[in-house]
Amino acid sequence: MPTKEVSSGHQTHPYLSPLADGELQKVYDGILTATKRVADHLRFSLSDYVETSNEFGEQQLDTDVDTDNIIFEALKETGVVYGGMSEETPVMKVLNPEGQYIVTFDPLDGSSVLEANFAVGSIFAIWKRRTDPVDDKDHMIGFTGKDVIGAALSCFGPQTGLVVYNQAQDRVDQLRLCRRPEKDQHINEFW
Repeated sequence: MPTKEVSSGHQTHPYLSPLADGELQKVYDGILTATKRVADHLRFSLSDYVETSNEFGEQQLDTDVDTDNIIFEALKETGVVYGGMSEETPVMKVLNPEGQYIVTFDPLDGSSVLEANFAVGSIFAIWKRRTDPVDDKDHMIGFTGKDVIGAALSCFGPQTGLVVYNQAQDRVDQLRLCRRPEKDQHINEFW
C-alpha cells in the first residue's frame, strides 16, 4: 500500500492522515523534523555540564543547549512559526516575522538522567500568534491552556516515539521513528 505524503515531504504510515490543515501542518512537520534530529543527536553524542545556567538557575547540560538549538532551527525552517520560547530560552525568539504560530517547548525534559540511559522527552505546545500589536516580551501574556491549538510529546529511549494531537481528526496519534531501507541507504521516518 503506498504511503501518504504530508506537506513537507515526510512519509507517513498509509493509515495516518495529515495531523492538521494548512499551515499548522507545517508546524507539526517542523516538530517531526526536530524529533528526528534530536534522536540522532542523543544517540551519538556525549553529555556534560557547561558553565552556564538557564533563567531558572539550573546548571545546563550541553545537550540541553544543543537540543534547544536543533528545535529552534527546525521550527524556523517551516517558514510559518513566528517565534518560540523554551525552558532554555524563556524569552521570545523571533524566527519568521511573518509567521502565524508560536511554539513553546521544553527541549529535553529529564536531561539530568540522560547518562543513566533513562527515557527523556521534548514537550511542545502550539499557539496561534496574536493579531494585536504587542511588545516581544508580551506575546504570551493572557494566554491560557485553552489557547493551545496543538501539542506534541517526543519520547527518546530505546525507541523514539511522538505523541501528537491530530487536529484534523480530533484525536491523539502515536508515531514511532523507524528505519526503512531505500536504495542502499536507510531513511528514518515516523510510522
